[in-house]
Amino acid sequence: MDKKRLHTLVLAAALSLAPVAALAERDEDRPTAFVMMGDLLVARPAGTVLLAVGTVTFVATLPFSFLGGNMFEASNVLVVQPAREVLFRCLGCTRSGWHGRVRR
Repeated sequence: MDKKRLHTLVLAAALSLAPVAALAERDEDRPTAFVMMGDLLVARPAGTVLLAVGTVTFVATLPFSFLGGNMFEASNVLVVQPAREVLFRCLGCTRSGWHGRVRR
């Protein structure tokens, strides 16, 4: 392969990675409308179902968790973490919890 083709190939590869870098630097505090709609229509209902299934599983296995000494770990994994994701995550954000004051 000659030098001109090699330079062209390297330049094309570098330019094709530019959009990926732009997406990586996106401000998470300001999700796009598309991301918000996906969160509202897909992630929240799926999270609600997982929260319900986790709660039922936790209650069903509660005697075993209590006897095994890991009741608090089971409640955290099966109930608390899914509840945080569904209830305390801003619409379109990827991390749960409050992220400062509300912007207008």
